Amino acid sequence: MEPVALARRVTVTVPPNTTILQIEYAGSSAAKAQAGADAFAKAYITYRGDSADQYIAEQIVKITDQIDAATADRGRVEEQLVVATGDARDALVK
Repeated sequence: MEPVALARRVTVTVPPNTTILQIEYAGSSAAKAQAGADAFAKAYITYRGDSADQYIAEQIVKITDQIDAATADRGRVEEQLVVATGDARDALVK
C-alpha cells in the first residue's frame, strides 16, 4: 500500500495532559486494524529511538570538542607557568 493511502488510515491523538500517543488504524478487519496500529507504533518508536541516538551522538561530539579545547588551554597555561616560574627563579638568583 502507498504511504499516502496508509496515512489516510491512521489517526494519532494525544490525550490532554499526557505524553501518550493514541494510534488508531482503520483496517478491513479488527486484526488488520490492530496490526496496522501496531506497525505505526513500532515505526514511531524506532524513529524516536534513532532521533535520540543521533542527538546523543551530536552532544558527544560537542562535549569532546569542549574537552579538547580545555585540554589545549590547560597545556598553554602550564607552559606559561613553566616560563613564569623559570623567570622568577632567574630573578631571585641575580
